[in-house]
Amino acid sequence: MRKIYFKIGSLRSSIRLLIAAGVLTYTGPFGTYDALPLIGRLLFWVAAIVVAGGPIHVCVHFLTRKFNQTRRSAIASLFAGVVIGSIPATAAVMAVFAYFVGRSFDMVTYPVMWGNVVIIGLVIAVIQLWPRIAHSSTIPATKLRPPPPSDETSHKSDLKPIVPLLSKM
Repeated sequence: MRKIYFKIGSLRSSIRLLIAAGVLTYTGPFGTYDALPLIGRLLFWVAAIVVAGGPIHVCVHFLTRKFNQTRRSAIASLFAGVVIGSIPATAAVMAVFAYFVGRSFDMVTYPVMWGNVVIIGLVIAVIQLWPRIAHSSTIPATKLRPPPPSDETSHKSDLKPIVPLLSKM
């Protein structure tokens, strides 16, 4: 069952990433609309999403697993993961652009490219991880603790638990 769920989740993620690549191919940000033909733009964006998506995904996955106490902390960790993961992802996008276009960027344009990668990475990360964030609690886990047992329930703890199947015997 877990294997089927993993395959369905992977298929959904892949479809979302292909849709993102299609939208980016059509709009042509980073100057790809003028620099590349349609098929070249599609190949560029698939390569850019795969290569740049790795560091962003690792950072976002680590931070959302570590700081997923409430919905607010999950959103903050997603944003922080994208911002941190976009540092190496920007270098990857610049390398992919240099490969496809034959023109490299200088380091002066790195902050502008980083901002673009953060925005695109944030949109893709929200689309990919929104189901997990939507199921996060709005109440911190420390406030969800059960109340301490009262005097009546403390006496009941001395009794043996009743198991329905065994009680029929």
